[in-house]
Amino acid sequence: MPKQRRTRWVYRQWSLLVEAVTPRPLGQLWYVLAIVGVVGTLGLLYAGAGAIALITDGADAQTGGRYGPRSAWITLGGGIAFLSLMGGVVFLSLRRPRDVRAILRLRADGLSVLPSGRSATRPAAEVTLRWEDVVDVALEEIDGRKRVAVRAVVEGAETTLLAVDLVDARTAVAVVEHFLQHPADREAIGRRRGEDRVVGIVDALQDVTPASAPPPRA
Repeated sequence: MPKQRRTRWVYRQWSLLVEAVTPRPLGQLWYVLAIVGVVGTLGLLYAGAGAIALITDGADAQTGGRYGPRSAWITLGGGIAFLSLMGGVVFLSLRRPRDVRAILRLRADGLSVLPSGRSATRPAAEVTLRWEDVVDVALEEIDGRKRVAVRAVVEGAETTLLAVDLVDARTAVAVVEHFLQHPADREAIGRRRGEDRVVGIVDALQDVTPASAPPPRA
């Protein structure tokens, strides 16, 4: 079973976003570690051999190889190149973009929900609602996964939208419920200087629900 998505709160462009961050697969991390181990070992061997030869025999030192002796400077340079390659692999693996999707978008005039799709590669389309069309919001647990369930009137019929599962779904429910019941606070989402108030509301709701990461300021 895939890991549950981590929750991230972001205030951006007069919207409060509840984002789901999918963890990197463990198999890919082992693949990167294997490459780093091989390249790093080669780099250390070459750089070490070249450096030792230069220290003991001077600038004209040579090191042995399969194709005959070569300058210790070339061996040292090859080792440094391998170590640089190792650093590049580590950097790129850390900078590799993760799967980040906005599960809920709260605005002054309504909210959008990203329902669970048929598969990870074919997610469902985002559904945009007006606040007056939202009936209620609740927490539902299906197969051990906590989901935000938004009951609303869509195209004249009442339906329940189950958002993609989140680790911190309980807080997400509390936040949506707060703005649903407090229209005056919704206006702060759409104001240019309303960020402090919106972030303060989320902080307060996190204090009374299970711990989660604080909403970063974009």
